[in-house]
Amino acid sequence: MEASNVNVVKGVGIGVVIAFVAVVALSAQSSAQTTPGSTGPSTTETNTTPPSETPRAKITAARCTIAETKIEARSTKLTTAKDTHDKKFKGIIERVTKLATQAKEQGYDTASLTSAQAKAQTALDSYKTAFDTYKTSLAATKTLACGESDGAFATALAKARTDLIAARTAGQTLKTTITTSVIPAVKQYGAWLKEKAATTTMTEDTKKSSEGTN
Repeated sequence: MEASNVNVVKGVGIGVVIAFVAVVALSAQSSAQTTPGSTGPSTTETNTTPPSETPRAKITAARCTIAETKIEARSTKLTTAKDTHDKKFKGIIERVTKLATQAKEQGYDTASLTSAQAKAQTALDSYKTAFDTYKTSLAATKTLACGESDGAFATALAKARTDLIAARTAGQTLKTTITTSVIPAVKQYGAWLKEKAATTTMTEDTKKSSEGTN
């Protein structure tokens, strides 16, 4: 073989070897990336790691556990308060209703009692509606607490807080209505009863005195 041809063959041989080495090296690198237990990044490990065991999932789960505990405690506390309010103020309204009936039979103008009873009933109904709305929002946050959407949970939590404020405001309005409407109306009726009793006593005393003189 001539020298020039030898050089060409050698040149071609070296090029082929270099290309072959490059391919093998690339293949080895690719194998290292996909072979479990290798020192390189493992796409197999990432793909097979359960979603619930990822660092982000663990942090979210821990946070959700705390959130659910707080939500449950708040829900229980508010439910107890709601039941107490419902029983207490419902009883007051029922007594005012009976009082208005009795007052009417005695000839008393029951407009103030009837108005106070209606206002109290409306306030109680509003409070119960606001409370139920809050309970629904609270349940929604509990459902989403350990879900995948942080945005949805944050939105639901914000709504629950807004509804909680509304429920508290409605509860305060109920108390205010009892204080400013029901109690004054009942006191007014009580004053009327005392005045009527005093008038009746004076009339009877005058009648007895008159009879004694005769």
